Amino acid sequence: SRKDPPPAAAAAAPPVSSIAAAVLSIGSVTGISKPRSSVNYNAKKTAPSPSPAQVALAAAYEAAAAGANANNGANNGANSDANSGADDVSGAPPKVPVVHGLDEAELVLRMGSLASAEQLSSARAAVARMTELLDGVLATSRRLRCEPQNVYGYLLARIGQPTDPVSASLPLEQAVGSDKVQQMVATTVELRTLLRIKVQDNNDLRLAATALRETTGFFKRLDVASQAAGLDPHRLLAAQRPESAAGKGRKGW
Repeated sequence: SRKDPPPAAAAAAPPVSSIAAAVLSIGSVTGISKPRSSVNYNAKKTAPSPSPAQVALAAAYEAAAAGANANNGANNGANSDANSGADDVSGAPPKVPVVHGLDEAELVLRMGSLASAEQLSSARAAVARMTELLDGVLATSRRLRCEPQNVYGYLLARIGQPTDPVSASLPLEQAVGSDKVQQMVATTVELRTLLRIKVQDNNDLRLAATALRETTGFFKRLDVASQAAGLDPHRLLAAQRPESAAGKGRKGW
């Protein structure tokens, strides 16, 4: 009998390596990215550069935010003003600036409290006259080529106070005139009455000039503060120290 021929041997399956090679080959043709043997997952991705439109949009956002902040600031300021106004309506006493030098001025001058319009005005005028007197004493001593204490000693002699022979013999009237001497004599009496410094020699004259200069500075600071606060100078002093307004200023030492 005739034997059937043996079936054809099945085609051997291609090895796995052949399939992978085929896939890689197809991927290179179809544009599919090929797998890499190793991937660096820790590598940082580079952010793409923003487009001009994105830059413009970001600038617009920043401008809008700045405008919002400005509006918020204006609203906060308005609210603050409104709140302060509400405080004023409630009757809370307004804050007054503190003018330094009030204690020193009242200690230097024998005038009591300065927290009254009349006393403050009198103190200003007296300090101005006494300052002019000491300036005149210094200028006259330079003209006569003597010590300032000699000129002042002459003035003391004119009001009956003891002095040295050199001072008593100064030709002061010839140097400045009789009218000026009479004015200086009158202010000398005022200085001895109002200034709490015993003036006799050069050191005393320097100390008195310093005290008057500091008191003048206090008056100037008072004027600036009262103008800023919208108050009269004496009212500002009264608000700064209520006991001064009641006539309880510094007493003499």
